[in-house]
Amino acid sequence: MKKILFQLLHANPFAGLDHEDPNVHLVKFYELCRIEGKSKEEDETIFMRLFSFSFIGKGKEWLLD
Repeated sequence: MKKILFQLLHANPFAGLDHEDPNVHLVKFYELCRIEGKSKEEDETIFMRLFSFSFIGKGKEWLLD
């Protein structure tokens, strides 16, 4: 996976704040991960491997709970 993908995920995290919409985060997450241009099966693997990197703060706590 390209370093730029990690940088983009880090620049667009979900922190679980009241004003954040988790559905919007998922759309952005999928858009970012698809820049790899892989097959559908490979996309799913990338999504699963990178999903936890798209969270910070309260959002990360929720994910780990």
